[in-house]
Amino acid sequence: MVWGCFWGKQRGPLVLLKSGSVNAHMYRDLLHRWLLPVLENVRAALGNLLFQQDNAKIHTAKLMLSFFERYTVQIESHPAYSPDLNPIQHVWTLLKRQLRVDYPDLINYPGGPDKVKAKLAEVLRLCWEKIPPKQFEALWGLMLLRVHAVIDAKGWYTPY
Repeated sequence: MVWGCFWGKQRGPLVLLKSGSVNAHMYRDLLHRWLLPVLENVRAALGNLLFQQDNAKIHTAKLMLSFFERYTVQIESHPAYSPDLNPIQHVWTLLKRQLRVDYPDLINYPGGPDKVKAKLAEVLRLCWEKIPPKQFEALWGLMLLRVHAVIDAKGWYTPY
């Protein structure tokens, strides 16, 4: 599992999570370490901001709501099960595509599953850095269009 963020054409860090499952305490610690420094840059550049995440229970836990309130982070609400309204979901697609282009035989890396996971952890950040800033900017710029499409479709958006 990984966590990452971006705003406009600027990418934040890509954080590799050690555990396959994350609870609200781990998520809070992750955001404290990795998101808060990014937010300083965003606020300096844009002023007020909205932070977007999905509706996973760890994201909406009281602990997290207190965290966001403490650091004056306004959360963008959106319907459950709406990945088209969360641009980071599209970034994950770009990351996977870059991984397949740069490391098509990664699954066959010698040494078994543990070696493959270690190699994956090594190369994911390289792939993250190769995603062109214009891709991030395009996803950012399409948000208003996506929101209007969902409203017009009364809650459903299909980009095809």
